Amino acid sequence: MLISRQVTGAPANIQSSQPAGKQYSDDTAWSCMDTHVVLPESLQQIQGYGAFESGLALLPMTAAIMILMIGASSRLISRLSVKTSMVAGLGLLAVAMLLFAATPSSSTTFVTHVLLASLVAAAGMSLAYIPVLTAAVSHARKEESGLASGIVNTSYQIGSALGLAIMVAVASAQTFQAENNGIGSVEALNSGFHLAFIGAAAIAGLAAILALAAIKRASVSSQKEAAMAAG
Repeated sequence: MLISRQVTGAPANIQSSQPAGKQYSDDTAWSCMDTHVVLPESLQQIQGYGAFESGLALLPMTAAIMILMIGASSRLISRLSVKTSMVAGLGLLAVAMLLFAATPSSSTTFVTHVLLASLVAAAGMSLAYIPVLTAAVSHARKEESGLASGIVNTSYQIGSALGLAIMVAVASAQTFQAENNGIGSVEALNSGFHLAFIGAAAIAGLAAILALAAIKRASVSSQKEAAMAAG
């Protein structure tokens, strides 16, 4: 499910770039919510971490996002392109969600099952978020950039809330069904978390495919419009 509604009252040039930017922002938010909310719950309820321990477990991912956002991401985007960075970031997010979905209910090691996947997720979020903002404000004039970025940030928050609600509902339904099938409570709960991660991976993967196709079409369309205006 993608949110890409037009914003009533926004200038036409901003609205022309908002659907794509908002749509990828929503998809990124869905996957990010799994790492920020579902993962800590999984660590506490399945792996037996305390609240403080689960927070510490996510500290490397948070630090990696901060470092990559400030330094490496902007350099990589300038060397590659907005499209390539966005597709790579969303792809890495999908891979990270699948790695989380492979976490067993026992015999889990932090480095193998948590740290590796969380660092992949950090790289994905860092590569995807800036291009998403760039896509959203690409047609905005300088004085309208604040409005455009505000719209996409609002969309990000809506996508986060909606994605979290749906993923929690899906995980709860899977857990309930597994328990009814005679599976132990911990294994049933873990299967619910796994389905939530798989859902987030599917959303991120779909967004990467859409970005791969839609951004090229948008670029070609912009070139045609510029050629017509010049003629």
